[in-house]
Formats: sequence, C-alpha cells, structure tokens
Amino acid sequence: MLKSIFSEEFYFARHGETEYNSEGIVSGDWDIPLSSQGIVHSLAVSDLVAKLGIASAFCSPLSRAVDTARYLLSKTSVTPIVLNNLKERHWGNLQGVSKTLLTDYDFVENNVEDWKLFSDRTLLALKDIVSKPPVLIVAHSGTFRVLLAYLKINLEKKQVKNSYPYRFFKKGKFWNVTEVKDAFPN
Repeated sequence: MLKSIFSEEFYFARHGETEYNSEGIVSGDWDIPLSSQGIVHSLAVSDLVAKLGIASAFCSPLSRAVDTARYLLSKTSVTPIVLNNLKERHWGNLQGVSKTLLTDYDFVENNVEDWKLFSDRTLLALKDIVSKPPVLIVAHSGTFRVLLAYLKINLEKKQVKNSYPYRFFKKGKFWNVTEVKDAFPN
C-alpha cells in the first residue's frame, strides 16, 4: 500500500564522504563526487541497509547522493528515484570556503539561498513522496536539519554522519530519530 513518507517510520542517510567533507570545506550545491573513503563506507553499510527492508528510495540529484544511494541499495532490488528539490542548499559565495566561517544557518548575505526557501523547497519534495514503505531518503546535512525542524525533533548535536542510516519514527504523537546501530564493520 502506498503511503506518505510522514505517515510512518522512514530512513535517512546523508551522502557518503567527499574530499570537501574531509577537508571541512562547504560544497553546497556544487556537484562534488564521493571520495574513495565515501565509496568504501557506503558499500560497507549496504548489508545493513538490505536488512532494513527498504521498499523505495529517493535521493538528491547531486552525484554524491545518487552514488551513495546506489551503493547503499546495491544488495536490494530497489532503484533510487532522483528528486531535484532534494538538492543541497546553495551557499553562494561561501561555497568552497572553510566550514569554520559558517556561524549560523540563517545567512541572508553572500548570495546564500534563504533558509526558508531552501526548507520549503526540500519539504515540497519530501511531502510529495507517496510510496511503499519503508522509504530511504539519501540527501544532505541540510536535508537532515530541515527534517529535524519540520518534525520538531530537538537534538543537541545536529551533525549527521556520512553514509550512515538514521531511523525517523513516531513515539506516540511525537517524532524521534535514532542512529541505526552497527552500520560500520569493526
């Protein structure tokens, strides 16, 4: 039966590591490919993802997300569907600079995509997902922050690991998120 993504639990994974990630550089909506480490980690998680019973998957159009989705789903029969509005936020003049220069996500200068516009665009894509559950979304750290805000999940640490699946689920009427354990082999 087809259901809205927000009708029951779903999974989210941030794309695998890129050279920019490992160097602490803002990539925004630039199409930066996975690093060799990003590929290794994404493939390592594929066994775990296969155990989650993912029935459908959606991803950002940026190659780091598309490739991660394909690697994560490589031991399933699921093919990810690309949703253009899941593309990462455009960071304007801050793309290509050190992340240490980002003190806030509510920038309105430097040609940065407005947070509300980015959030609305991302939510439009997510709310349009009506598919067979459980669903896996593969996108970006910005997408993760939008999900946390929309679902009113307050986390102290909003860092999201690369290639790592997170489970979003309701407990009563409130949404929660948890890391899916044992994603990386010892």
